[in-house]
Amino acid sequence: MQDISVLNKEIDLNCTENFRLSIQISLNGFSFGINHDAQKEFYVLKYCPFENNRAESLIDNIKLVISMNPLLSKKYKKTKIIIDSEKKTIVPQEFFSKESIGELFSLTNTIDSDEALYYNSLNENIVIFTISNELEQFLKHHFKDCHITSSVIPLINYGVSYNDDYTSIIINKASNTYFDLIICKDNKLILANTYKYHQDIDIAYYTLNSLKMLNLSNCKTIYNGIFDQDSKALTILKNQIPLSEELSIVNNAKELRKNNINTHFANLINSDLCE
Repeated sequence: MQDISVLNKEIDLNCTENFRLSIQISLNGFSFGINHDAQKEFYVLKYCPFENNRAESLIDNIKLVISMNPLLSKKYKKTKIIIDSEKKTIVPQEFFSKESIGELFSLTNTIDSDEALYYNSLNENIVIFTISNELEQFLKHHFKDCHITSSVIPLINYGVSYNDDYTSIIINKASNTYFDLIICKDNKLILANTYKYHQDIDIAYYTLNSLKMLNLSNCKTIYNGIFDQDSKALTILKNQIPLSEELSIVNNAKELRKNNINTHFANLINSDLCE
């Protein structure tokens, strides 16, 4: 299993009770970072790709990563787990109640019998998403008192805090079967949706069609995730929307941009820095 890792060797990680552990999980891989509660610097960053990216293999993949990384079995002051889930929805806070969470979610998604519903607050909205019951039980057993959150939250926080005159089009391709499209303008969320796709070029179709329906112009695309260098979607989008950039780390830490660190860790790091 090849991985990408960064380690500040000057820090003593034998005593981790004063550190924070941040984890991001998708079907394609497992990322984690360790930083001090009072500092923004990450002392450890590690990305482990999964060779078998089927949903039924996810827990076995996670167990393998844990067995190969002793730092994941230590005790931390705080543990946050970011889940990249295909099934999620956003509802205005005034319409939300814990009693109606299932009904609200089922307006746009199906709920399987083996799934648990989670929700996170996001400004004036609530993000509702699912994880499997088996995964929830495993994570809560191994990572005591962990906080589970949706991967879309740091993406939206990034979009609404983007300070320029452009409409921000964030395209997050965390899977080979679906992607997140987030559109923000004037520091406000305009659209957040998850689309299934069959071919890479479908990403360009859904993105451009959304812009046309919303009648948006003066745009900039911000992409993140598992895009190939010869991605047809990115080629089309860059032709239609010349201004584009990779999702960046909010503190602009140059040392983290090397060796694709930005690609694998930007959302995970931003989830802490945006708090």
